[in-house]
Amino acid sequence: MARKISVGIGIGTYQVKVVVTENVKNDSGEYVPQIIGTGASESRGLRHGYIINTNDAIKCVRQAVIQAEKSSGVKIKKAYIAVGGIGVSSIISKSTVPVSRADQEVTEFDIKNASSTAENDLPKVF
Repeated sequence: MARKISVGIGIGTYQVKVVVTENVKNDSGEYVPQIIGTGASESRGLRHGYIINTNDAIKCVRQAVIQAEKSSGVKIKKAYIAVGGIGVSSIISKSTVPVSRADQEVTEFDIKNASSTAENDLPKVF
């Protein structure tokens, strides 16, 4: 069975932090996230939430990600990123997909399908 890995990256004015989690079954049979690795680096290239030096900011994120990859033993390919500050904007994508089961139970397949459809329907802004 494939491992269910999630990665979060927090980019702040003082530090960049990365956490790697894996969904594991607990004693009651529910899947819960368990931290399997972390990484951190001093944040450079940011001031008051603004990126003022892109190259420095990229180096700091890369350094924290490499540290998290080493501590978790997982190659990071995708992550959720949190960036605060003034001037940060977001893009919202909404999509609708049918539930695949007749009993209307949402399965892992349905979640992947909805996520993929939403990503493909993102407005082209770049």
